[in-house]
Amino acid sequence: MSNSSFMEKLLDGRMVEWRALKQVAKIKHGKDWKSLNAGDVPVYGLGGIMEFVDEYSYDKPNVLILRKGSITNIFYVETPF
Repeated sequence: MSNSSFMEKLLDGRMVEWRALKQVAKIKHGKDWKSLNAGDVPVYGLGGIMEFVDEYSYDKPNVLILRKGSITNIFYVETPF
């Protein structure tokens, strides 16, 4: 299935306003967790939580899209990470 036919089926005739991702989301990067101390703040990787450290990068609800891996590994978190 081509991308255009997939989008057509997904939208099913709905009118949408296309925007660049940077217009609707803030894109940021995390910290190098390997330099942090052990703690209770989760560090997310492809398989989910992979470590706990003592500092967070962000403390508000957020959607995490990992730097490496596939688009199917997206996490929604409401606690500091």
